[in-house]
Amino acid sequence: MLPLNVARSKMLNWLALQFDQPRVRGALVFIGVLVTLFLAPLTLYLASLGVFALFGPDMNTRERLMLIPACAMGLAGVFGLAAAWCRVVASNRQLQTSKALFVFTVVGLSIGIVPAVYGSLGLLRGATLGGVSWGFLVVAIMGAAMLGATIGARRLRPSTSL
Repeated sequence: MLPLNVARSKMLNWLALQFDQPRVRGALVFIGVLVTLFLAPLTLYLASLGVFALFGPDMNTRERLMLIPACAMGLAGVFGLAAAWCRVVASNRQLQTSKALFVFTVVGLSIGIVPAVYGSLGLLRGATLGGVSWGFLVVAIMGAAMLGATIGARRLRPSTSL
């Protein structure tokens, strides 16, 4: 039986190698376009609420403070979408050689998973919102897989990278 850290490392390496396959990359581009079309308007709208909260007319402090969580979720979603596209476009070798790209992708995916998980929590309450909560659950799972593949890409030996 393998120790847990060895098994986890092998799984992350396997994920990283799968993300470099042309068919998987093509599928990720297709799924990414659909997810971006679905989530980009929502995340940009929520992020713009922060501007409205700062400069909106006739708002008291309580109303302004109520818009901050929505703005934070929108900004996290925008950051997560940008990091997901970085992971789809960047190869394992690029993630190995560029520390800035690796850090941006890991941090962005970690932050971007938060609004997706929050959006899927409606499933626990029984409110599926017409399937939107299921969509957020799929996005959260894909984000976790991308995060694992990104970490695994950094751990690959140069000889195993494609």
